[in-house]
Amino acid sequence: MWQKVWNTQNNKLNQIKQTVKRWRRNPNISTSDEKKLNRARIGHTRLTHEYLMNKGDPPLCQSCGTTITIKHIFEECRMYEKQREDLNISHQIGTSLGPNPDNEIDTIKFLKQLKYLIYFSQHLQCTKYQITNS
Repeated sequence: MWQKVWNTQNNKLNQIKQTVKRWRRNPNISTSDEKKLNRARIGHTRLTHEYLMNKGDPPLCQSCGTTITIKHIFEECRMYEKQREDLNISHQIGTSLGPNPDNEIDTIKFLKQLKYLIYFSQHLQCTKYQITNS
């Protein structure tokens, strides 16, 4: 029954998690990193949603000119192509943010690299955007 309801949903988590079955926690990542990963899974990070709290405009990708979303960062953005390739991050968001323990560790590394890349690439323009929440 719950699976049928889930299958009718149209949200960011549903694009990554196609089943209502519980994912096992990866014992090789910290609780803090797991929070960051889960925020990325639902698409709610400081980088992508802080503008709502500040009553501003959504952030635009400096490279592509499109609104920054987790999907854009993981699947589309040319600016992070090398980092995705170096860490074997899949271009399919369901795979890169899915429950595979090896993918989770690589994705955490990618998120941490992104935090610093975004900070340094936008340092002169705006340093407040970070991919992870404190």
